[in-house]
Amino acid sequence: MWYDELGKISYHTKIAPQIFLMKIKLPKISTSIHPGQFVNIQVNGAYDQKEDSFATIISDPLLRRPISVYDVCPQEGELSIMYQVVGRGTQILSSQAEGTRLKVMGPLGNGFSLDEGQKVALVSGGIGIAPLYLLSKKLASNNCQPHLLAGFSGEEQVRLLQDFHELNNMNIKLATDDGSAGYHGQVTDLLKNFLSSYQEQIDMVVTCGPEIMMKKVVDLATRANLPVKLSVERKMACGVGACLGCTCESVDNQSYKHACIDGPVFWGNEVKLNG
Repeated sequence: MWYDELGKISYHTKIAPQIFLMKIKLPKISTSIHPGQFVNIQVNGAYDQKEDSFATIISDPLLRRPISVYDVCPQEGELSIMYQVVGRGTQILSSQAEGTRLKVMGPLGNGFSLDEGQKVALVSGGIGIAPLYLLSKKLASNNCQPHLLAGFSGEEQVRLLQDFHELNNMNIKLATDDGSAGYHGQVTDLLKNFLSSYQEQIDMVVTCGPEIMMKKVVDLATRANLPVKLSVERKMACGVGACLGCTCESVDNQSYKHACIDGPVFWGNEVKLNG
């Protein structure tokens, strides 16, 4: 079940170049979120300031922006998103001040469903780390000791790992393309080395990031006979399967999946990846 809720920004800050963390008061949505799900946000709108009023004065751009949920605090009725400015919509979102009211739809999509006690390796690229925090939090709280292999372009993005370091039972390895922090190289190279030593200690690989990266992750995991779950990103309008704008071609070439209702989380052998 999803809600269309009018929330208030309680916290908004820049944490790395072009990357922001925002907390929004959303009592209904925040109590229903599962790791890997997303929300559809009206990034710009002036509303009547009366409580729970949906009387929109202006909405530009018209279409909402789908953004994965970074964290939730049901006790506070609050959820967090971590997002990167990549276009006009997210640029407008980045300018919104604390106290601004935004219309948010969620929770949307199918998230990560893992068996209790599974030993998981999480592989992220850039902002793809965002939907993996809530999952890491859940795994760490269940004493699953997840492994996180995080790849960034350079050390200026390493701050995105701050919350992960505060989790118990997390094993974190870092790679940067320019060698400014951690392993010098791509995170898929780090994964290859990791699997050569820890393959027997892992039940599943979970990944999110650029599709060219995820494609390599699927290939490496498949060679190691490990199942993979991945989270894709697609442009979409409705978020609920009506517009059919977020299609993903199935591996069998016989059908299409939709990121908003079938995903955004898929098995690694379920959909084709670009790159």
